[in-house]
Amino acid sequence: MKYSFQAIRLKCEECKDFYNLPRSYSKEEQYVLDKIDAKIFKGMKVLNIDDEAIPLAKEKIISKDSKHFVISLLTESKTGLRLVVYAGEKGKNVKTQIFVEPEIKRLSFDQKDLHPTDIFTKLEASFINGTKANLEKKR
Repeated sequence: MKYSFQAIRLKCEECKDFYNLPRSYSKEEQYVLDKIDAKIFKGMKVLNIDDEAIPLAKEKIISKDSKHFVISLLTESKTGLRLVVYAGEKGKNVKTQIFVEPEIKRLSFDQKDLHPTDIFTKLEASFINGTKANLEKKR
Protein backbone atom coordinates (compact mmCIF):
# COMPACT_ATOMS: atom_id res chain seq x y z
CA MET A 1 0.00 0.00 0.00
CA LYS A 2 1.34 3.44 -0.98
CA TYR A 3 0.71 6.51 1.12
CA SER A 4 -0.91 9.50 -0.60
CA PHE A 5 2.18 11.72 -0.13
CA GLN A 6 4.16 9.15 -2.19
CA ALA A 7 1.62 9.04 -5.03
CA ILE A 8 2.82 9.81 -8.55
CA ARG A 9 -0.57 9.23 -10.16
CA LEU A 10 -3.73 11.14 -9.29
CA LYS A 11 -7.35 10.49 -10.15
CA CYS A 12 -9.67 13.39 -11.02
CA GLU A 13 -12.88 13.04 -9.02
CA GLU A 14 -14.89 14.90 -11.66
CA CYS A 15 -13.91 13.16 -14.88
CA LYS A 16 -12.36 10.00 -13.36
CA ASP A 17 -9.23 10.35 -15.54
CA PHE A 18 -5.79 9.60 -14.12
CA TYR A 19 -2.88 12.05 -14.30
CA ASN A 20 0.80 11.27 -13.85
CA LEU A 21 2.97 13.60 -11.77
CA PRO A 22 6.64 14.16 -12.64
CA ARG A 23 7.56 13.51 -8.98
CA SER A 24 5.87 12.22 -5.81
CA TYR A 25 2.89 14.20 -4.53
CA SER A 26 4.79 15.67 -1.56
CA LYS A 27 7.73 16.70 -3.78
CA GLU A 28 5.34 18.16 -6.38
CA GLU A 29 3.59 20.15 -3.66
CA GLN A 30 6.93 21.60 -2.51
CA TYR A 31 7.89 22.32 -6.13
CA VAL A 32 4.70 24.35 -6.68
CA LEU A 33 5.23 26.30 -3.44
CA ASP A 34 8.85 27.04 -4.44
CA LYS A 35 7.68 28.34 -7.84
CA ILE A 36 5.16 30.67 -6.18
CA ASP A 37 7.81 31.92 -3.71
CA ALA A 38 10.28 32.49 -6.56
CA LYS A 39 7.81 34.80 -8.31
CA ILE A 40 7.32 36.78 -5.09
CA PHE A 41 11.05 36.97 -4.26
CA LYS A 42 11.96 37.90 -7.85
CA GLY A 43 10.50 41.39 -7.41
CA MET A 44 11.72 41.84 -3.83
CA LYS A 45 14.27 44.55 -3.20
CA VAL A 46 17.21 43.65 -0.99
CA LEU A 47 19.93 45.56 0.78
CA ASN A 48 23.49 44.20 0.68
CA ILE A 49 24.99 44.41 4.17
CA ASP A 50 28.28 42.58 4.75
CA ASP A 51 27.73 40.46 1.62
CA GLU A 52 24.33 39.30 2.89
CA ALA A 53 21.14 40.08 0.97
CA ILE A 54 18.63 41.53 3.44
CA PRO A 55 15.02 41.80 2.21
CA LEU A 56 13.34 45.17 2.54
CA ALA A 57 9.75 45.99 3.30
CA LYS A 58 8.92 49.43 1.99
CA GLU A 59 5.88 51.65 2.35
CA LYS A 60 5.54 55.08 0.79
CA ILE A 61 2.81 57.50 1.82
CA ILE A 62 2.40 60.69 -0.17
CA SER A 63 -0.80 62.62 0.28
CA LYS A 64 -1.94 64.64 -2.75
CA ASP A 65 -3.29 67.45 -0.60
CA SER A 66 -0.38 67.55 1.85
CA LYS A 67 2.99 69.13 1.27
CA HIS A 68 4.80 66.33 3.18
CA PHE A 69 5.81 62.71 2.49
CA VAL A 70 6.69 59.70 4.67
CA ILE A 71 8.60 56.62 3.49
CA SER A 72 9.28 53.65 5.76
CA LEU A 73 11.70 50.76 5.30
CA LEU A 74 11.90 47.64 7.44
CA THR A 75 15.38 46.13 7.32
CA GLU A 76 17.66 43.78 9.21
CA SER A 77 20.81 45.34 10.70
CA LYS A 78 23.68 44.09 12.87
CA THR A 79 21.61 44.97 15.96
CA GLY A 80 18.49 43.23 14.64
CA LEU A 81 15.28 44.47 13.06
CA ARG A 82 15.29 48.19 12.19
CA LEU A 83 12.57 50.54 10.99
CA VAL A 84 13.87 53.53 9.03
CA VAL A 85 11.45 56.40 8.43
CA TYR A 86 12.18 59.21 5.99
CA ALA A 87 9.96 62.30 6.13
CA GLY A 88 10.09 65.75 4.66
CA GLU A 89 8.48 68.40 2.58
CA LYS A 90 7.76 67.57 -1.06
CA GLY A 91 10.10 69.27 -3.52
CA LYS A 92 12.78 70.09 -0.95
CA ASN A 93 16.16 68.36 -0.77
CA VAL A 94 16.15 68.06 3.02
CA LYS A 95 14.49 65.32 5.03
CA THR A 96 14.60 63.66 8.42
CA GLN A 97 15.77 60.08 8.83
CA ILE A 98 14.48 58.28 11.94
CA PHE A 99 15.60 54.86 13.21
CA VAL A 100 13.54 52.58 15.47
CA GLU A 101 15.46 49.55 16.75
CA PRO A 102 13.25 47.21 18.83
CA GLU A 103 16.07 44.82 19.83
CA ILE A 104 17.93 47.55 21.71
CA LYS A 105 14.83 49.68 22.50
CA ARG A 106 16.18 52.77 20.73
CA LEU A 107 14.65 55.66 18.82
CA SER A 108 17.29 57.78 17.06
CA PHE A 109 17.84 59.95 14.00
CA ASP A 110 20.54 60.88 11.51
CA GLN A 111 22.33 63.95 12.88
CA LYS A 112 23.30 65.08 9.33
CA ASP A 113 19.65 65.46 8.27
CA LEU A 114 16.79 67.59 9.62
CA HIS A 115 15.90 67.08 13.26
CA PRO A 116 12.69 64.98 13.41
CA THR A 117 10.90 67.74 15.33
CA ASP A 118 11.36 70.01 12.30
CA ILE A 119 8.75 67.76 10.62
CA PHE A 120 6.83 66.13 13.52
CA THR A 121 5.54 67.63 16.75
CA LYS A 122 6.14 64.39 18.65
CA LEU A 123 7.50 60.90 17.89
CA GLU A 124 7.01 57.98 20.24
CA ALA A 125 8.16 54.39 19.90
CA SER A 126 6.52 51.85 22.23
CA PHE A 127 8.39 48.57 22.54
CA ILE A 128 6.98 45.16 23.41
CA ASN A 129 8.30 45.22 26.99
CA GLY A 130 6.52 48.53 27.67
CA THR A 131 9.60 50.73 27.23
CA LYS A 132 8.90 53.99 25.43
CA ALA A 133 11.26 56.36 23.65
CA ASN A 134 10.21 59.75 22.32
CA LEU A 135 11.31 62.92 20.63
CA GLU A 136 9.20 66.01 21.24
CA LYS A 137 9.35 69.57 19.97
CA LYS A 138 10.23 72.07 22.69
CA ARG A 139 7.53 74.74 23.08
